[in-house]
Amino acid sequence: MRTLLIATLLLLSPLAWADSPLTSTPFSRAYQDVKWVQMASEGDEVLSPQLVKFLLKKGAPIDQKLAAINALGWDFNGTDNHATFWAALSKKRRYASYDELVYKGSAEDIICLAYMMALDNYFEVGQAARLAKIAMERAPNTYSIQLVGALILAQHDFDDWCKVFQHVDDVRQRNLPKDMREEAVVIIFEYMDLYRDSC
Repeated sequence: MRTLLIATLLLLSPLAWADSPLTSTPFSRAYQDVKWVQMASEGDEVLSPQLVKFLLKKGAPIDQKLAAINALGWDFNGTDNHATFWAALSKKRRYASYDELVYKGSAEDIICLAYMMALDNYFEVGQAARLAKIAMERAPNTYSIQLVGALILAQHDFDDWCKVFQHVDDVRQRNLPKDMREEAVVIIFEYMDLYRDSC
């Protein structure tokens, strides 16, 4: 009887239908007027050469880059977009290894690689989380990098729903100037706030 009650409560929980921080936060919907996001949405989860050029373009808005990566999406069986991006990134910036990227890479390049890596295989995000932390340390006041980095860290700590909530709520509590569209922020927190009661 007790087991049946617990199962019923789980089914009634708003998190019962939820997937994960990475797969349940489609904030690219707030950027559908941006051609790069449209291109990513239509690409069947495959990173195109044109999109790679945009992601490597210095000065392009980081929130739009992250929205384009978000629009690429994910596949339950995994994708390999980060390998395509890394090949182009390492050639363009002349990085011989991930260690060299970590040593001298920009926060933008690092978070783009980390986010793509995490979406490629959201069941195993250890390396993506390590890169996300570095990007967040390198750009402590850039809201979009902090929030997407927090999503990756939340995915990494998905076995602790209180930590899942705290990662993103910590960004909210810091009141950084927002460089993401408000609609995108709402999409993220509408899902992530489902974890609030776990703390």
